[in-house]
Amino acid sequence: MAVALAKDLTRRTERPISLDAALSLLPLVAARQPHDYDRWACRWLARWLSESGSATIDTAAELAGALVDLPTEPRAMDSLLGLIR
Repeated sequence: MAVALAKDLTRRTERPISLDAALSLLPLVAARQPHDYDRWACRWLARWLSESGSATIDTAAELAGALVDLPTEPRAMDSLLGLIR
C-alpha cells in the first residue's frame, strides 16, 4: 500500500518522492517485494549520489554495504540514517 501511495504521489506531483521517504520505504520493499529490492536500493543510491552535496566514494561504499544488509539486518537502517545525516 505504501509503495502504491508513493507511486501515486510521484504521478500527481510529477516529482519523485523525497530521498528520506524513499529510504523509509526500502525495508517495506525488502519485506513485501524482495524481487524489486535491488532495483529500489540502486535507484535510491543513485539519487543520493546525484542529489547529495557531500557524496564521497567512501560514503557511497558504506551506504551500498548497508543497503545490502538491510533486507536481513534491521539495524542497517540506523547505519544508513547515520551516514546521510
